[in-house]
Amino acid sequence: MKLIIKVAILILRFIDLVYPKFDKRVSVFASTGTFDANLKLVASYIVNELEEQYEIRLIGASTGNWFEKFKDYNYILSSRYMVIDHTLPRYVLSRRRRTFNVWHGIPIKTIRFFDESKFKRKFLTRETELIDGLVSSSELDKAVMSASWQIPPSKVIVTGLPRNDILMARNGELDWFTDAQEEELLSELAGRRLIAWMPTYRGHHSENLVVEAFSEQFEIKLKEYLIENNAVLGVRPHKFSKTQSFEVLLDRGLYIDLSKYNNTNIILKHTNFLITDYSSVWVDYSLISNNILLYLYDSESYKEERGVVYPIEKIFEGPIVYKEDEIIDYLNSVKLDIGISNHSPSPLFFKYVDCNNTKRFIECFLGKG
Repeated sequence: MKLIIKVAILILRFIDLVYPKFDKRVSVFASTGTFDANLKLVASYIVNELEEQYEIRLIGASTGNWFEKFKDYNYILSSRYMVIDHTLPRYVLSRRRRTFNVWHGIPIKTIRFFDESKFKRKFLTRETELIDGLVSSSELDKAVMSASWQIPPSKVIVTGLPRNDILMARNGELDWFTDAQEEELLSELAGRRLIAWMPTYRGHHSENLVVEAFSEQFEIKLKEYLIENNAVLGVRPHKFSKTQSFEVLLDRGLYIDLSKYNNTNIILKHTNFLITDYSSVWVDYSLISNNILLYLYDSESYKEERGVVYPIEKIFEGPIVYKEDEIIDYLNSVKLDIGISNHSPSPLFFKYVDCNNTKRFIECFLGKG
C-alpha cells in the first residue's frame, strides 16, 4: 500500500508540473481536515467579496469519497492560487502557482527550524522552498517567522492575522463572515461569564498527552467562585493533547468542553477571563482584554522540553503564577468584563488594530495590494 501511495504521489507531481493553471481558481487546503479560523476568514472573504472574480474550493486532506477526492486533486492541480495551513499537499511541486501559509498565530514557543528535533529536515526544507509567503502580524513577528521558517523576510507579509478580524469587529463590521457555532456557544453559556483554560500540548505532538494541571481541591475552590460570579469554566485543549476530567465542575454544570468549537477566536470573543500557559492564544486575546493569567505550573520541565522564542516574563505584562492556589486569589481581584475600551494591544505584536487583516492579506496574496 505504501508503494502504491508513493507511486501515486510521483504521478501527481508530474501532472502538477505540466497541468494548466487557471488564473481565477483558488484552493484553500486544510492538511488536518479541519479548517482553522485563518482559512475560514480567507475563504469567506473571497466567496462573499470577490465571487465574481474568483472561484474557490475548500479542500480537506482526508475528506470525501474517491470521486470527491478526484475533484479535489484536479482543483488543486489546476489552481493558480493556494492558501494552506500546516503543510502542503505532498503531490504539489509546481512553482507556477502562488501559495501562502496562513496557519500559525504569533509564535511564543519555538516552531519549525527552531524546533527541528520534532521534524524531518527534508519536510521543513520542502515547505520553505515551495511556499511563496507567510502571513505575520508585526515587524517583530515578521522577523521571528522568517527565522523560524528560514525563509527570506521579503516573503513574509505584515497584514495582521485574518482570524483577528473576529475579535476587532465587535460592532458587526464583518458582514462577509459568520460562524454558525457562535450561536451554539452563546446558547451553552446561557448568559454566564466564561473563564477559559487553554493550555498548549506537552511532549511530542503525536503522543496526545493529557494535560493535568489542577487538583480536586482546586476544583472545589473554583466551583465556589464560579457559582458566586455566575460563571463557568470552559476548557479547550490543544489539538495535540487531551485535558484532565473536571468531575467536580461537571456535576454542578459548571464545565464546558470548548474543543467542539472549531474557531478559537469565536471563543475568545466571548471569553471574560483567559488562563493559559505557553500558548500564544493570549496574544490574540490581548487585542480586546488584559484579563489574562499565565499559569506556568511546570515551567522548568517545559522550558527544557520545548523552549520559547521570547522570555515570557519580558513580553507578558500581566500576572504569572506557578501554583494553583494563586489563581483564585487573582480572579477575586479583577472584573470579568469584556471590552476594548482603555486597552492598548502591544505594538510589538500588532501593527494593525482594526478588522481589515483579511482584506489586506487577500490584496497581497492575489497581487492587488
